[in-house]
Amino acid sequence: MEYLTVADVRDEYGDLVEAMTDTAIRRRLDRLSAYMEDALGHAFGRALMARSTAGDTVQVTDTGLVIGGDAYAFADYPTLGALVDAANAAGASYSLTPLPVIDPNTPSELLKATGTVACGPTYADWVVLDLEALWVKASGDGTTHLFLPLPVQEVQQVTEDGVAIDATAYEVPPDASWLIRKLGRWSTRATGNVEVIYRPRWWGNAPGVVSEVLLEAFGVATGNTPIASERFGDYSYQRKVPEARPWQEVLSDPALRPYAVRFHP
Repeated sequence: MEYLTVADVRDEYGDLVEAMTDTAIRRRLDRLSAYMEDALGHAFGRALMARSTAGDTVQVTDTGLVIGGDAYAFADYPTLGALVDAANAAGASYSLTPLPVIDPNTPSELLKATGTVACGPTYADWVVLDLEALWVKASGDGTTHLFLPLPVQEVQQVTEDGVAIDATAYEVPPDASWLIRKLGRWSTRATGNVEVIYRPRWWGNAPGVVSEVLLEAFGVATGNTPIASERFGDYSYQRKVPEARPWQEVLSDPALRPYAVRFHP
């Protein structure tokens, strides 16, 4: 998933970014995205960046990752951390880079299946791999409510003290960021004793305000604010729209706050 494409930037800023290469634009977008993701506490499902100096292909299947013709089974590398370490230690032409907000203990089997995709040597040709769902390790704390970082769209699995919990044992209120135990309370036998795999709202489909804010931040960060044109009879002129605020402030826009992590398990 991409928040913005190079084409989106060129369409918005036109001649102002004509001298910038696709790679330069992509790098700037990714730096801005990383800053925003750090502030929000998540990446809307984005997880890893794959690259190759030899123009390899990458694919995610139901059972593993295939890159450069080498297969890495999820059963052998059960976490993203283990998967990344194995691929990067192979000494091949490819490598994987996890996004900073991604927990390396996330089950690797949560990677979203893809077709075979070309993975080139230039930055603009790196491939982003996404997660199907969010993995959260939390503590029951002996309460009826188990708080999660983002609003729940669909719960896929809950385990407590290593035992799977039936979906009838808890409920999720509409638009809530928590699970409520119907009978009794979540146990407190150990810290981080509850694991939840669920699909949050906006997962894999970031709201439009995200791309709008990033587009504005790009213009401010590169000094390329949009051009305003005016005409008076036979005379016309163009001027840049004033830069109202720094790009860091743009990426802290209140419009993004509803999409930030609410509770830290």
